[in-house]
Amino acid sequence: GKTEEKSFSQVDMDAAIEKAKQDWEAQAEEAKRQAKLSPEEKAAEEQKKKLAEAADIIQDAMEHYDTSPEDLADLMAFSAKFYRYSFRNQFLIKAQNPYASFVASYKSFEDMGYHVQRGQHGYKILVPVVTTYFFDAAEDQWKQLKNATKKEKEQIRAGKLTTKKYLNFKLGTIFDISQTDCPLEEYPKLLGVGYPSELHAALFQGVKEYSESIGIPVHVVPLESAVLHGYFT
Repeated sequence: GKTEEKSFSQVDMDAAIEKAKQDWEAQAEEAKRQAKLSPEEKAAEEQKKKLAEAADIIQDAMEHYDTSPEDLADLMAFSAKFYRYSFRNQFLIKAQNPYASFVASYKSFEDMGYHVQRGQHGYKILVPVVTTYFFDAAEDQWKQLKNATKKEKEQIRAGKLTTKKYLNFKLGTIFDISQTDCPLEEYPKLLGVGYPSELHAALFQGVKEYSESIGIPVHVVPLESAVLHGYFT
């Protein structure tokens, strides 16, 4: 008899159905695997996923700035404000808020006397964490120090168990000063830019009066930013 030949459209349809079937089976297997995980394991996987997303942001940014000299110069100016942070974290901060001006953790702002406003979402950065492991000879594997028994901790202190340290990273959260209740007039104190409020007001008034005297009107509009330093049209 004749060999039945399928059209390209039918072949494509069969391939799409098979792909959908494979994807569904993979999702079902993943759901089963997730159901077996402990809360700690789920948290670790979520952390790993977010770290991978942060790494992708950094990689994409590096490739972009490698081909754009103008944007690279802009990045350098942005980075100068965050010299205390690693270059990778500078990439992350800029990707999440290119207008960030002064960032700190929730607690750091509280220590300075300011509070993060309700409903504000922070920005993720990489935080270095040194983790200590010890070698469990009975199970022939390395374990985290935090999981050591009381006896094992005593052996570690006595130098009877081998330990080693690894530098890992976790995600931390920071906020920009514009997300806090810090008054605008106190921004210069933290940013180290501009003049004291009283002197700034006098300078502004002088420039405003001169501009209006030569026919250039000046309109005052509040700016919720310490980065733009004003604007003109």
